[in-house]
Amino acid sequence: MLLDSIEKYASVYDCDLEHSQNVRSLAIQLFDVSPKLHGLGETERRLLGTAALLHDIGWEYGQSRHHKNSARMILENPPNWLTERELLIVANIARYHRKALPAISHVDYARLPSADRETVDKLAALLRIADGLDVTHDARVSIENFAFSKQSARLRLSCAGEPSPNIDSAMKKADLFERVFQRRLLIEPGRVRRGCSP
Repeated sequence: MLLDSIEKYASVYDCDLEHSQNVRSLAIQLFDVSPKLHGLGETERRLLGTAALLHDIGWEYGQSRHHKNSARMILENPPNWLTERELLIVANIARYHRKALPAISHVDYARLPSADRETVDKLAALLRIADGLDVTHDARVSIENFAFSKQSARLRLSCAGEPSPNIDSAMKKADLFERVFQRRLLIEPGRVRRGCSP
């Protein structure tokens, strides 16, 4: 199974695999509830899930620049289930999960044709938010609803604990989302899931 192969690849490196699995779940939830916003399909969904599971493998070399190290490691040790084109897309999505936004001055991003750069922009925007939503590394939030207007995108969470750190982190990483989708992101806590402390 492909998911098992990706997780096995990620587990070789010094990263928090459980966090990466949580981020993948959140990123896929965001993707699945916003098809009219991003306009992408099953192939892109798979690439987002792959990038989410691999986004932190760069921690093998420490926290500093781990986003760049993740991209480099993906390109230097290519997973055998990705085509050359998919490999470059996944590496770029992982690279932009934090810090600088995509820019044509970045060599590996510039290597992509414009349509693939647009795909990277959209998927990295979702990954940044998903990563922020699990900043506590404990899967305390999930997506309850994602509603859109011409001016805003309102994300409502289901919470298993105090969501403030996760909301704050996701909002700090909403810059790419707001640039790509031309909507202000609003995040609000929703119901507390059963069996969990508020």
